[in-house]
Amino acid sequence: MANIHSEFLCINVNQPTGLLHDDVQTVIGDLLSAIEKFACLPFVLRLHLSDVTNQHDIVVQMLNESIDLSRVQLSIIEQAPANGAKIAAEVWFVLNSDKRVVDENSGIKSLSIDFDELKMSFIQTQYKTFDSDSYLQMQEEWMSLDEYIKKEGGSISDHVQRTWIYCRDIDNNYEGLVEARNDFFKTQGLNTDTHFIASTGIQARFFDPKQLVKMDSLCFFGLKDNQIEYLEALEWMSPTHIYGVSFERGTKILLDDESYFFISGTASIDRDGLIMHLNNIEMQTRRTLENIQALLLPHNAHLKDIKQAIVYLRDRSDYSKVNDLLKRSGFPDDRYVIVEAPVCRPGWLIEIEAIAVK
Repeated sequence: MANIHSEFLCINVNQPTGLLHDDVQTVIGDLLSAIEKFACLPFVLRLHLSDVTNQHDIVVQMLNESIDLSRVQLSIIEQAPANGAKIAAEVWFVLNSDKRVVDENSGIKSLSIDFDELKMSFIQTQYKTFDSDSYLQMQEEWMSLDEYIKKEGGSISDHVQRTWIYCRDIDNNYEGLVEARNDFFKTQGLNTDTHFIASTGIQARFFDPKQLVKMDSLCFFGLKDNQIEYLEALEWMSPTHIYGVSFERGTKILLDDESYFFISGTASIDRDGLIMHLNNIEMQTRRTLENIQALLLPHNAHLKDIKQAIVYLRDRSDYSKVNDLLKRSGFPDDRYVIVEAPVCRPGWLIEIEAIAVK
């Protein structure tokens, strides 16, 4: 099997008051320090901006001056850091491999790394439609991804292991996103008798105001069936199809002597699919952490094994309470960022996604 060693970092910079140029320089300095530490380029760099309209171009320009972005999968979204910073960053490093292949055509940008018989690809569909409909835009995202996967000799059901779906104005556009994914999955043989795909569906804004949906995907080519396991904790959380959506709670990928856990966006939900602790951010945070632990525990993994996490808040004024709770819970310090991003149901005040390695 492939010999993959990865590091997942989060950087949340408390920006001083001043010019955007100074703020971005601070972020780039942190990124370059991390790159120097690991002696390789990031595999994925996802930036959470406080104002994508005004920050996007200058961020890209400054990164281009310091990082070879042609060999990095860059994802930029507006989800304002809840601590008042202008920029937060997720950085993925894949160590011991420089075999990167970039493919950018047919509405897809793919960055792949080959490890003998295994290939890992992070894929972004490229926005191109002008349809003012989240259903049609989501459908186009899946169809573009399907076209790429087929070109690689694979299928959505066998090779896509994790997606991140970002939705502008989620309270109004999430229904179309869900219906498009449900309809597309039916064409791929993905259902309650087979499996779905681990995913996060969360609010974000994009540089082009006409873009309503954006999807990032993580794919593995060459895995055997016994290297993939879908996570559940039915005593704690219902299957997602109970409330009309189609994603897995999480996926475990076994690579050599390491297990990678890709935990989907998880909230304060019970075994019947109902929201728990309405209007109580502290109790919702505790329940969300309990749900994540319930997914990990059957595999002898724990919150302390989390290497990277994104915490989404509907109301950024809850930042201090949530941050204090996370630090007291055993959640890994300095391995998460907290951003403002409403969850798919208005009653959910918090959602957490994570990557753990055991």
